[in-house]
Amino acid sequence: MNRFLEEVAKYIFTEHQENLHQVTLVFPNRRAGVFFKGYLQGLIEQPVLSPQITTINELVQNFSQLRKSDPLTLIVKLYGIYQQVTGSSESFDDFYYWAEMLIGDFDDLDKYLVKADDLFRNIADLKEIDEAFEYLSDDQKEFLRNFWGNIGKIKKSQNSTDFLELWEVLNEVYIQFKALLHNSGEAYEGMIYREMVNRLNAGEQIADSNNPIYFIGFNAINPCEKALFAHLKKIGIARFLWDYDDYYVNDNRHEAGMFMRENLKRFPAPENFSIASEFKKDKKIQLVVVPSKVGQTQALAYWMQQKGITAEKQFDKTAVVLGEENLLLQTLGALPDNYSHVNVTMGYPFSASPVCSLLNTLLELQKTVVGAETKQPKLGYRSVLAVLNHPLVRQIDDEGAIRLRDEILKHNKVYIAPQEVAKDAFWQSIFRVVNSSMDIGDYLLAALRKVFSQVTDGKTESIVQEYVYQAYVAINRFKDVVTEWGDSVLDMSKVKRETVFRIVDRYLGGISVPFEGEPLGGLQVMGILETRNLDFENVFMLSVNEGIMPSGGGAASFVPYQLRRAFGMPSVEQMDAMYAYYFYRTIQRAKNVFLFYNPVANGLNSGEMSRYIYQLKFESGIEVEEHTLLYDIEGAEQKEILIAKNEAMIDGLAQRFAKYPLSPSALNTYMECGMRFYFRYVAGLREPREVTQEIGPDVFGSILHTSLEELYKPMVGKQITVDTLDSVLKNNGQIDAVINKAFNQEYFNQQKEVDKTPELVGRNRLIFRVIKKTIKEFVRQDKKIAPFQIKSLEENVVGRFPVHANDKQYQIQIGGFIDRLDYVDGKLRVIDYKSGSDKLDFSDVESLFNRDKMDRRKAAFQTLLYAQLVAQKYTEHNIIHPGIYQIRDVYSDEFNPLFKTKVDGWEQMGYNAVEGDFREGLNKLLTEIFDVRIAFAQVDEKKNKCGYCPYNAICHRSGSTFG
Repeated sequence: MNRFLEEVAKYIFTEHQENLHQVTLVFPNRRAGVFFKGYLQGLIEQPVLSPQITTINELVQNFSQLRKSDPLTLIVKLYGIYQQVTGSSESFDDFYYWAEMLIGDFDDLDKYLVKADDLFRNIADLKEIDEAFEYLSDDQKEFLRNFWGNIGKIKKSQNSTDFLELWEVLNEVYIQFKALLHNSGEAYEGMIYREMVNRLNAGEQIADSNNPIYFIGFNAINPCEKALFAHLKKIGIARFLWDYDDYYVNDNRHEAGMFMRENLKRFPAPENFSIASEFKKDKKIQLVVVPSKVGQTQALAYWMQQKGITAEKQFDKTAVVLGEENLLLQTLGALPDNYSHVNVTMGYPFSASPVCSLLNTLLELQKTVVGAETKQPKLGYRSVLAVLNHPLVRQIDDEGAIRLRDEILKHNKVYIAPQEVAKDAFWQSIFRVVNSSMDIGDYLLAALRKVFSQVTDGKTESIVQEYVYQAYVAINRFKDVVTEWGDSVLDMSKVKRETVFRIVDRYLGGISVPFEGEPLGGLQVMGILETRNLDFENVFMLSVNEGIMPSGGGAASFVPYQLRRAFGMPSVEQMDAMYAYYFYRTIQRAKNVFLFYNPVANGLNSGEMSRYIYQLKFESGIEVEEHTLLYDIEGAEQKEILIAKNEAMIDGLAQRFAKYPLSPSALNTYMECGMRFYFRYVAGLREPREVTQEIGPDVFGSILHTSLEELYKPMVGKQITVDTLDSVLKNNGQIDAVINKAFNQEYFNQQKEVDKTPELVGRNRLIFRVIKKTIKEFVRQDKKIAPFQIKSLEENVVGRFPVHANDKQYQIQIGGFIDRLDYVDGKLRVIDYKSGSDKLDFSDVESLFNRDKMDRRKAAFQTLLYAQLVAQKYTEHNIIHPGIYQIRDVYSDEFNPLFKTKVDGWEQMGYNAVEGDFREGLNKLLTEIFDVRIAFAQVDEKKNKCGYCPYNAICHRSGSTFG
């Protein structure tokens, strides 16, 4: 195969063997220049001075006295001009996103030599178009008429009014922005390009010698570059060497040749330079369908091994081209270990890197600090754990991270003082609280220094360190810009920490990490843009999907599509033509082409193969061999899990519950699922604790419980009358106070400052009102039974029970906290508060122990067990009535909290009437739990009880589709 750069090297060496050092070679990118050097070295037999090798951007920069400014500085300066021109009070973080877009438009505007005052004109009279825009073609004028004609027809709205108002000031923003930059010697890239053209038009000589300049391998050339090419061609020093194939250039319909056809006419190559077209020669194309984005990387490694392709030292043998740059790490990880010669040269989005993930985690940690400006700030539980579980943090100090995590979980620390986790210098740098907006940069830099010095994971070490380096440079630059412009433009004294967090996050998200290794050796891994001018014998291209190759749509722009077309600015059609050229040029000389695509529609991926694959299959005349890789997934037969008991296990369990009471909820758990009981109470697998971000039913019930306890606590032991309760209903301040206290204890996990008024916003304010209304309904229902007396609230009642099993007798305790014991009409009531939908009727006591019953009354079982414990403790009471205050029922005029049982019809039940049956059922249940012959077993899956079980992953049950 005839590689383009190899042929260029032969040509340059032949033409300028005696004066190589006087020749300037201009390439689209640096990679092409490095490959050229590799080929040139193979031709040189003795030491010579190298030709000057540069890129088009570097060449234009050398012709200018302006220096390219970094993106953040440009945005800050644009923000200042925008405020000055418009008088807008828009915040900087809101401005940031569309500022990037506007600078991109200014860049296109200058590179494509658009007259800004014409572009940013509000054309009310379409007749102006023919007179004011004589320099535009008829097609361009038609686009202009269509746009402003449609604007005139649209009914005025706030959006259209806002657009036109802003549109009319953008020219002034553009002028003043460029003036500000020019006065400081700074510019964005398009401004540098336009300044070069202005100098050319003014007759300035920008080339300082008559030595030849070769422009090699270009395709899409903007008007500024065309002006430069034309000028240098006119003075006789420009030469043009084009990289193309007749297959797409000679076909006027083929989009890949759209730019090249014009280039060859305007800037023809030397007559003595030519390179053969090889697109249809000795080429084998294989299409590999892989139903997974990441799965493509695994298929890549498999396919390379199957074809015997290794990472040879030869630098132009094999290339892996990534359609999606964020597959880089997965690709490198999938390559076999014997691929030692691998070079990465591509831009990788920093936002997809583990270092960016760590920085975002640290920013989130600072966002969730409680009392950041006080002497005792607290860190949020969830954010601290996110830091401790981060892979990079674990790589640096795995033991320390695990120790701190376990300590937090063990003691249920929802809010954590920094000193509790800042155990050494590393953790102090991570968990210190940033009080000032200006200190955020230093905080992140300190963390990056630690990561850079301690990350040592062979395969990815250099990549991670490159991420860290790029982040370090970016944050340092952020600090410099904030320091320089903070007072005059951003007014950092008024900028909140949260705003700075968002700015940093957006700034880091726009970084692309340029990997540039030693390209002259081994397997080459690159993005599609890096393939320009390079030829490989074997090409593996991933993510050849429509919407990725080519990318769907154009770049974000403030300039509407029709105006871009009208003024010749780049549009979707031109972007598609550029991508088509990149694709066809990459494979035009390759012998073996492997195209991978993912047919699964997911998110932005349509699951459709690229149009280029269709073109190859139906237009190229080349046979495309197709392969589909499928996952061989065979569901293993689900076997019931049984945990056999033994005497040692049961003896340990008995000793435990002899000391610590077995709760009614634990017994309910056993009847729901013996396996869940085993995991929780025998194996000790604690259900993971999670911070409650929103108030769910459980937290709602806890707040209501605590509120009622605090409200009635002063009345315990006293006679409660209707007048007493009326005074409670009138005292809104008292009700508010107990609810506030309950919020602090149950939602905010505040155990000390429980009497302060919590800050409730949004949905929580509504929940506050609902709880207040519910409490008043509770009180109104209590008025109906007044006078009465409350014996106790949240009383811890424990009873001892003998269990006969395994030829032994165990003495265990059962106990729990009873929400309320009260006397009504001389009868002792056992009251439980419930926020669920539990029913108060049951057919018989036996049904409460029937685990096969789908609607077993769990709440009734628990309350009757409480009644049993009360009966054992307070033996003087002959009549005990169990009942439930159900939240949903207290609003009913027919509210009755006491249980009913079906004896002769449904009748109100006293516990004494069913005590014998209940004791019998309880004894059987306890005997079963402690019987070594009965294994702990899973619940029948058809009962649909596994969906919300925290252990369903262990049992391989999701609970979502039961038969």
